[in-house]
Amino acid sequence: AMSGKNAIELYRSAKDQIDVIILDMIMPEMGGFEAFNLIRQMNSDAKFVLSSGYSLSEDVVQMLSIGGVDFLQKPFSPDEMMRKINLVMAKTP
Repeated sequence: AMSGKNAIELYRSAKDQIDVIILDMIMPEMGGFEAFNLIRQMNSDAKFVLSSGYSLSEDVVQMLSIGGVDFLQKPFSPDEMMRKINLVMAKTP
């Protein structure tokens, strides 16, 4: 998705086909925290890999306290991304 709003639209139309959401915390139109909360309203069991080039904010720490969420610091390699996806998939919300 190109923006937070677009991510919400995409999730709404295809949520049954999405296993993990890789969510950048800084996005145009709608930030990661707001997108996270809207997706959680649609599906409280949604699984996330949160990503940012900045240090952990209070919002990210709060989101990490919920099951099914992990954090991936930028920059990262494809292998690191796959490890985080596998890790979050194994978690139960």
